[in-house]
Parts: sequence; C-alpha cells; structure tokens
Amino acid sequence: MKLGILSYSSSNTGNVKRLFKKVFEEEILEIKNNSYKSDLLILPGVGNFEFVMNELISKKFNKTFLQKNFKKVFGICLGMHLLQKESYECEKGSIKGFNFSNKSVIPISASKNEKRVHTGWNYVKFIKRDLANMDGYYFFSHSFGIQWSGESDELAYYEINNKKFVAVFKKGNFTGVQFHPELSGSKGRDLISFLLKENDLI
Repeated sequence: MKLGILSYSSSNTGNVKRLFKKVFEEEILEIKNNSYKSDLLILPGVGNFEFVMNELISKKFNKTFLQKNFKKVFGICLGMHLLQKESYECEKGSIKGFNFSNKSVIPISASKNEKRVHTGWNYVKFIKRDLANMDGYYFFSHSFGIQWSGESDELAYYEINNKKFVAVFKKGNFTGVQFHPELSGSKGRDLISFLLKENDLI
C-alpha cells in the first residue's frame, strides 16, 4: 500500500509523517503536486480553512484530483474540515469545501461568554461497540468544528460547553478526525495502527 501526505504551507506534515512511520513500514510520499497517486492520502491539520482551500485549488488539488488519484482519504482537524460541504471560518460567510459530506464547519462557541479556542485533552466517545476500546483522551486544538447530529457517518463525539461535536466521521472512502492523533501520544498511535491494520475505516 502506498501512503501519501499532502503538503501545503501551513500544515504540520512533519509531525504527521513521524506518527505514521511508527505504524507504517513502507515509504511515505510527500505530495507536492497533482501528479502523485497513492492508496491512502493524509490531509494534515493546522491552518485557516479559506487560506488553505485557496492554496489547494491554485495547485489543482481539487475534488476530481482526490477522487481519481487516491483510493482513500484521511483528514486530521483542518483536513477533516476540508472534506465537508462548507466552513464558516471566514468573516464573509461560508466557504465551500470539497463536499464529500453535507456537513458545515461552524464556530465551537455560540457566544463571547463561551471558550472560543479548544486546546488540550478531551474525552472522545466512540458509538460503535467494535470501537469502544478506542474511547479515551485525545489532544485537540481548534476553534471550529462540526456539530453532532447522530447521523450514521458520525462515529465518535466529544463535548464542549455541554454540546456534542463530531470527533470522527466516515463517508464512503473519506474519513476524518477532529483531534490530532500525532499529538495524542500512545492513544493516537494506537488509533492510527487500529485504523490502518485492523479495520476498514481508512
């Protein structure tokens, strides 16, 4: 299996690559143009949705490129947001994502009185029994997320200000996590190992 990590200016490609090297023995490609192909593509986190989306489109990293060149795609934090229908991480209103899901990325705080940035460890609850051993604390760093609705493509959730948000989603061959497995220590490593080797999630 070939694994590639999409490289863009604000991504944390190095941290993600180091994590996957611990559980993936083959070569990991760093994808810098739209001529690459691999079985699995990783969209790393970190960055502003509008800025990164504009950069990817300018490099012709569009929806067609993702569909044709990669069997599966796995998004981390911002990478998960990019797979969605739209994001409101822009003062002008919504910005279109790759639209592999009908979900919207919204601010995690509904008012100025609520915490606007979610940085640190939070408990993630998986809703399927075969994933229950993955429950636990993972590291988050974000201000925007996807509100939990209980749809079948939502595999796990976390809570902020007594509201549930999507921690893990899967839509067809596209999977995303809101937290940073590369910053979650052994728990993050165990999750990635499980998803790669023992389950058809990614």
